[in-house]
Amino acid sequence: MTDAPPPQPRTAARERFEGLCDPGSFFELDATPGRADGGVVAGVATVDGRDVALYAASAGAGAAATIVKVRDLALRSRIPIVGLEDAGTAADGDLPALAGHADVLQRVVRSSGVIPQLAVVGGPCAGPAAALCDFTFTVVGTGCQAHFTAADEAGCWRDVRRVLSYLPAHGGESPPFVATDDPGDRVEPDLQGLAGGGTPYDVDDVIGRVLDEGGFLETQAGVALNLVAGFGRLGGHAIGLVANQPAADAGAIDAAAEAKAARFVRTCDAFNVPLVTLVDTAGLAAGEHGVRLAYAYAEATVPKLTVVLRRAPGGAFGVMAPRQLGADLILAWPGAEIAGADVYAAAERGYVDDVIEPRETRRALVRGLELCLRKAVERPARKHGNIPLV
Repeated sequence: MTDAPPPQPRTAARERFEGLCDPGSFFELDATPGRADGGVVAGVATVDGRDVALYAASAGAGAAATIVKVRDLALRSRIPIVGLEDAGTAADGDLPALAGHADVLQRVVRSSGVIPQLAVVGGPCAGPAAALCDFTFTVVGTGCQAHFTAADEAGCWRDVRRVLSYLPAHGGESPPFVATDDPGDRVEPDLQGLAGGGTPYDVDDVIGRVLDEGGFLETQAGVALNLVAGFGRLGGHAIGLVANQPAADAGAIDAAAEAKAARFVRTCDAFNVPLVTLVDTAGLAAGEHGVRLAYAYAEATVPKLTVVLRRAPGGAFGVMAPRQLGADLILAWPGAEIAGADVYAAAERGYVDDVIEPRETRRALVRGLELCLRKAVERPARKHGNIPLV
């Protein structure tokens, strides 16, 4: 009788997790010596004091069984899960390993929109699980498409911590509140010159002047430069922000921008993150109809606040979170045009709630968000299945 092969080294994965976890908090599952687990490391830990499930992926049936176990634990316990995805798919002909991959994939789908799922791709990764997670993280040079790309793995872990800080443990909770010393009624005179003129500007300058301490975590920064999406805070409350970028293709909404925004909107809705939309676009790109983005906004039940900065023409008006798609508050700057109409004409018809001076944008959004959150109620977890990145 031949001896079983020795287990693969597990120390490296534990050391890598130290870049994410609170010191001394990692509790490993299936750590029995000699266990045929394919070398996978899995367990639970805390990140900034909050429970998180973790695993380092490896190919093989034994590895899949351990990953299934920790994923089931995360779903039952309603806590986020972070996977270190370095392994590719199993080889053709390795039936147990291929079946194991399918078992893992089924758990990813069951958890989609219920608990946050994050994947850190530290090397070549051919498996589908990472692409189906809510957010993926990678290092420059891996060749993998991701929501966040860092210079090294330590940077990936920093991004993971930041994303988790904006998300609840599961879709039945509200996101964490973080108190701020940044006054909610702060005014920004530098925004005043942007209203109603042809002065070129970068929407990042608006975002930085509106959010708490100017903090913004952009997702998919290298994809669809004509649209910006990411997380920030208003008055301490986590928000998801979607904005046309007039500095790139005049903010026109093409297929890539629509897919980027629609997926982000659905993820925010699944995890109770209110949505703020800044609108200034040349319109829909030729041949585009925007129905995926319109569907995402119409489906979302979180508080939705929209600010028309300059232009919301034609079809773009119908997809960038208007009142007709369920927006709770519609604001506009003087000189804005909505579907070809003057902003005051739009306000007379009830399509705009208030015309505000640009310098008052933060104040109006903080106040509006607080009012929307007063009427918001805790919702049962909703499941939004995520599709792979385009």
